[in-house]
Amino acid sequence: MAMRNPVMKRRNYIATTAIAAMLAVTFVGAILPTPLYPLFREAFGFSGVTLTLVYAVYVLGNLVALLLFGRLADQIGRRNTALPAISFGITSTVVFAAAGTAWLFAAPALSGFSTGLAAGAATAWIAETYVDRGTGGAARIAAAANFFGSAAGPLIGGTLAQLAAALVAAAVFRLSGAALHGGCNNFFCAGDGGQEETIERMSLKPRLGVPQQIRLQFVSPAVTGFATFVLIGFYSALIPSLLRDSLHSRARGRRRHCL
Repeated sequence: MAMRNPVMKRRNYIATTAIAAMLAVTFVGAILPTPLYPLFREAFGFSGVTLTLVYAVYVLGNLVALLLFGRLADQIGRRNTALPAISFGITSTVVFAAAGTAWLFAAPALSGFSTGLAAGAATAWIAETYVDRGTGGAARIAAAANFFGSAAGPLIGGTLAQLAAALVAAAVFRLSGAALHGGCNNFFCAGDGGQEETIERMSLKPRLGVPQQIRLQFVSPAVTGFATFVLIGFYSALIPSLLRDSLHSRARGRRRHCL
């Protein structure tokens, strides 16, 4: 048994890395089309209000996934939740490629739903496979994967928009997430050495609340997180217009071809 522990530990480290990578590329694929929104606005002639609503629809899809289906990974398993989430993400990229104003509402909604579903499942999965439990390491890994993907998405999307390849890259990242899921499922997380998944009795009834003993401690980070993401979302929506109107960075050369 003593000889087996290092093998199990190594398998769990590999599994944690694979799941974190899957979570990161999920966020890359979700955020990658963002630099294209002002270009869609210019191509289809919709208003700034419509553009703001397109951004908001992504968040609504995310909230639906987290609030209504946040427990799904506990009920049917992490693996069984992650793959459909990635499938929704791939579908959203296909819908983006349809490129019409109505489609631009459907695509972010699907993308937000996909990201929320995948994030919930992957975060719980990381917590179960991470070796040093109780140290906060699993939470840091999940947060790092989230922020790395969110930061890399616009950078890659803005660069590839000039090469007419942003949506292709989004599809590639979505498929990479599916490949990482398959690799983790087949080689790292299954069989001996893997952790058993938490599975509860099936129920889609939302369960909202904070344990009474930590409610006071919960308020401060909750308010801080809310304010931080409001600020991030505001500037994320504003930056493309600032670059175009204030800094006159228009990148006219290949703009038409990114659509």
